[in-house]
Amino acid sequence: MTTPVTHNRFAILGCGTAVLMVLGLIYAWSIFVQPLEAEFGWSRSQTSLTFSVSMVLWSCGMLANGQLSKRLPLRACFALGSGLIACGFVLTSFATELWQAYLAYGVLCGFGTGLSYNLWMSSTFAHFPDKTGLASGVLLMGFGMGSMVLGSAASALIHSPLGWRGAMLILAGIVLSVALLAMPFLHKPDQVRAKVPDQERANRPEAHEDGRELSGSQMIRQPSFWAYTLWKVLVMGAAAAIIAQAAPLMADLGASSVFCTTAVAALSIGNGCGRPIVGVLYDRLGRMRTMVALPAFGILIGFGLFAAYTTGSVLGLALSLFAEGVLYGGYATINTSFVRTVYGQRSVAMNIGISSFTLMPFNFAFPLILAALFMATGSYGPGLSALPVLAAISLGAALLCNRLTAKAD
Repeated sequence: MTTPVTHNRFAILGCGTAVLMVLGLIYAWSIFVQPLEAEFGWSRSQTSLTFSVSMVLWSCGMLANGQLSKRLPLRACFALGSGLIACGFVLTSFATELWQAYLAYGVLCGFGTGLSYNLWMSSTFAHFPDKTGLASGVLLMGFGMGSMVLGSAASALIHSPLGWRGAMLILAGIVLSVALLAMPFLHKPDQVRAKVPDQERANRPEAHEDGRELSGSQMIRQPSFWAYTLWKVLVMGAAAAIIAQAAPLMADLGASSVFCTTAVAALSIGNGCGRPIVGVLYDRLGRMRTMVALPAFGILIGFGLFAAYTTGSVLGLALSLFAEGVLYGGYATINTSFVRTVYGQRSVAMNIGISSFTLMPFNFAFPLILAALFMATGSYGPGLSALPVLAAISLGAALLCNRLTAKAD
């Protein structure tokens, strides 16, 4: 007879995926850029800074959840995060000055998203000690697809009589509604770890790592953590730069606006689909093989992007952008799965926050570097040529990380 924990955990996973889809609205800021610039005369650099602020505060919110979740009930933390996001949308709808947008959307929405994101990721993992990769992949699929699914709905609202202000208010309502519906599913049972069949646990790759429990301060003293961080930040930072410049990349080859939009959507689909696929691979193949396979795939994608751009192949570039989305989603999935399986569940919220915080400088700097190279040379070629090199460094870091982790065991 199926235990209640085993039966209900998939309902919890589905609920968490819906929550993360709503949280993925943080990536939908670009659809508000043109209406705001048209109404207030703000420049592109001014409106773009709002998104950068939200990404910085998103990382801060993830880090803060590691401490708050130890002092407050999970539902109280989620109520705080959801409330901040909803307040951010509401206050942004009344914004008339640039600093108000920075504070409302950048600070409140960004921090609230990071807080809620880390909360659902870490608590859901407690229900899937035997399928961490699957759980991480499905949850992050929702997060990756949120900007496309709900962002498209928000775009339709912006072009309706409601305008961008009305769209912000409706998004606030959606956040609060989903939070209320999801609240009963948010709990972290202590008995889940014992419910995994012994034979299934024994057969799972890296099963022995489940007994290892490290705090955040202990984790950052592990050489394996810094090798893993190097494996992650270079490729994910570069992918973030490509994501930020996807439409201009296509336009630089003379693609139509419709094709540019389609290519960006394909990148988002790849980002969403790549997460559960890599999550399943992580569970089936194990950490070592998956961590090596991703940067090897990244080297091929880097050459593909560079070749498609330099030869002027619009279709080739679109397909390469889709693959880049899969790669980025795969790395994001491993980020959460690695921390959980290698450093344990006990401090997973804090450890995920720390791990994600290390990515913040690269997500901020790499898009600026790619844009600066384009401004200096008039081409994206020099920036794209660095992608295979970064992926090769990541491959070396994966081999080092696997050796260090095996040595620590």
